[in-house]
Amino acid sequence: MVSIKNNVIKITQGDTLRTRVIFFIKPGVVYTPSEGDRIRFALKSSRNPVDREVLLNIEIPAATMELVIPAELSKKVPARTLPYFYDVEICFANGDVYTFIPDGTYYSLPEVV
Repeated sequence: MVSIKNNVIKITQGDTLRTRVIFFIKPGVVYTPSEGDRIRFALKSSRNPVDREVLLNIEIPAATMELVIPAELSKKVPARTLPYFYDVEICFANGDVYTFIPDGTYYSLPEVV
């Protein structure tokens, strides 16, 4: 099971997540990637800025703007009732960085064996 609503991801361990990421530059204007732009998804176990352990660090291809968390990676995120937290940022070719999803929530749900 994969569910995404209001930046809350719920995924069963071992399932594949595949979703398009949309970044609005301003209301109604969707970002179009430029050569050299890099988009990154990072998942951590807490919101604490001191916590530097990144569980998943996935580059989102600028050409497709599609986030894919393959089954083998989602399986490695331990199931728990507490949420994990993620952000998505763009590093523009000129070096500017913009975190456009700063506080997403990720729930790893246990698979039935």
